Amino acid sequence: MKSSIRSIAARVFTHPKYPKMGGNPVTIFVLPPVVSPSSSLTLSSLDQSALRKKLAQSCLWESVIVDYGSTIQTDHIENNSKDAAAVVVDSLQKEQQQPPRLHFYMPSGEEVSFCAHAAMGAAMVIYQDSIIQNDQDSKITFQTCDGVHHSATIFLHNQRVELTMKHDLKENQVDHDVVAKLLHLVGLKMEHVDTAAFVQGASTPSEAMEMMEPHSKHSPPPPYPLVNSSVSRYKTLVPIPTLDILHSATNPKDADEFRTLCDSIGSTGLYLYSPVPSPAENPDQNHPYEFECRQFPRASGYPEDPATGIAASALACSLYKRRGMGQKEGELFLIHQGTAMKRPSRCLVKIHDDLVFCSGSIELDEKGWEEDIQWPLTVDQ
Repeated sequence: MKSSIRSIAARVFTHPKYPKMGGNPVTIFVLPPVVSPSSSLTLSSLDQSALRKKLAQSCLWESVIVDYGSTIQTDHIENNSKDAAAVVVDSLQKEQQQPPRLHFYMPSGEEVSFCAHAAMGAAMVIYQDSIIQNDQDSKITFQTCDGVHHSATIFLHNQRVELTMKHDLKENQVDHDVVAKLLHLVGLKMEHVDTAAFVQGASTPSEAMEMMEPHSKHSPPPPYPLVNSSVSRYKTLVPIPTLDILHSATNPKDADEFRTLCDSIGSTGLYLYSPVPSPAENPDQNHPYEFECRQFPRASGYPEDPATGIAASALACSLYKRRGMGQKEGELFLIHQGTAMKRPSRCLVKIHDDLVFCSGSIELDEKGWEEDIQWPLTVDQ
């Protein structure tokens, strides 16, 4: 039986002021569901790890594999992978079967547990595959490779996807010496860290140092906490006082050393953030907490991320916990990223009770490609 793997390119967290420029690229590969009146072969019975890795390594950025993983017994469907996917999605929604399974990959071929922008792009594709589309906003459910279920809401009027995650913040303090070395590799120093960000009521680093008692003029102040934060994967959060210092950072000078240092503290990336001093760009939308951020990933096959949903969400949850930000009804975090890369991106995060909502606009490349494959699948090892 022949069917096709589909490939759809997307950019997630695009900026409304800069269409077709920013956002984080992702390639969505859709594996064909098995649609046959006679075959009992299902995709889950095939060893697909080599195929998924091979597809991931063909990409310059992250990729996500959408596996519908169902055998639909029907004689009336044409041998077309998108038509087949529509039948599967419709069946899953009507019969409350297991939702599509997503696998997330770095361009190196490394599989990771979760990737927010890839999940959001995949959710849009799953929605478009459905044969029960309508003009209403729709909620899409999917599961990750570990079987955890997630949901995303598709807002049709502005091509926006809102990903829902559990507000389950995990944090641990990290070694200052390691952070100092990481900062050195991107051209910054520990003196560039904004200590005021850790002290409630302090507005400057010097004021923060004075408030961190007890200490004397002859002894250093107690260390402020530098933390790994996670709602999915750990990111090392480092506050930077000004946008000029933030944008003076460079790509890591030694990628191997950078990776080793990240591994030594259990981090998947260095996430620098700085408050934007000007009013929020849309003050009527009630997002008073506006930050410019940069992420240097541990080892993704590229030196910097133009947008990072799980890092932005971790930052919002950390500031919610440590500084009381975003705790009022309707308050949002507006996260800019990719500016220094000339890939301006924008992410919105809000927190409500035990849920975190991470949203952004999506641009899909409808041209993609399809490649015929023959089942049973064989892949060169």
